Amino acid sequence: MSTKYLWLNWLVVTFLLVAQQAFGFDIINMTTDKVELHSSGYMSTIEHLSPEQAIKQQFDAIPQKAVSIGLDKSYHWYRFELSYDDLYEQNFLEYQNKTASFVLLFVFNKNKIIRHEIQGYKTGNFQVNPIRFALEKNSEPLIYLVRVESILSDFIIFNIGSTETLSKHTEPINILIIATVSAISILMIYNIFLFFSTRETAYLYYVLYVGALLLIDLNTRGLIPLYYPSGETIDIYITSLLVIQLEQVGLVFFTIKFLDLEKTNPVLKKWLLIVFYLDILLTPTLIVGLEFLMLIAIQIMGTMLLYAGIRSLMSGNKVALYYILATGLALILLSLWLLMLLNIIVRVTLWSS
Repeated sequence: MSTKYLWLNWLVVTFLLVAQQAFGFDIINMTTDKVELHSSGYMSTIEHLSPEQAIKQQFDAIPQKAVSIGLDKSYHWYRFELSYDDLYEQNFLEYQNKTASFVLLFVFNKNKIIRHEIQGYKTGNFQVNPIRFALEKNSEPLIYLVRVESILSDFIIFNIGSTETLSKHTEPINILIIATVSAISILMIYNIFLFFSTRETAYLYYVLYVGALLLIDLNTRGLIPLYYPSGETIDIYITSLLVIQLEQVGLVFFTIKFLDLEKTNPVLKKWLLIVFYLDILLTPTLIVGLEFLMLIAIQIMGTMLLYAGIRSLMSGNKVALYYILATGLALILLSLWLLMLLNIIVRVTLWSS
């Protein structure tokens, strides 16, 4: 088995996935000078308020940099006061993240609702990509009140502009996503060929692991239902849970095969499997508000995987060095990725649009 090849594979996959989360956006991005933003605000509540009630509440200033709302069942309200009277070009208020359950728009003119619209994952309508609401052509400021509901971790990003300027604004992250899908797909196909030529099952477990990571990335971005219309009826939260379990299966059994624990350390293999089964059992906590249990299990699993690599290296298994380097870096970066998604730590921005 080409240990050096798998080590490089692992680093490439990890870097591409984390790079997407480290791509920074502002919460409000004005991509055109045809629309004027007079004011904006934000509030969060567990109460089910009507739009008439919500608009009378105290709104806080919206932070500049996009942050995740984590796994939160609250109602998130955003208030934008906009004016726009360009007769020749239609402009939009865009909500960039497509995985929100519901995104509701209420347009107010002098305290009266003149328009109401709803989009989002739970509506079953994936024709609009991403979520865009047309702005009213009015020289006088109108209030656009937006309510976001999502139990899946969601980065709050609003873009304002025309179809052309909005597409140009999101082009860099879209290129990065395409590069990620292409690179990981190529690596998966190559490793499948290696399996058929060597009959080494570690390659298959590796393919399962990185393939699951790719599916998690696409699923949480709302891209799988867009590419596979039959997936529109599949609950994004359930599919996320199933794919996370597949990722754990691939990583654990890849470790066992790669380090040959069946022969070199069967006791360590046994304990690794015990922690793995515990990890699987705790996966559903992601949707019941106890995600910290899942985080603890993931950290324990990561520690066990590194311990397995160190024990193998100390017992004379030289390939374990590649495993320790690749797995250690991957687990650190993937843990940061997960913590950013859950809004436990501030999103790390390495570059921005």
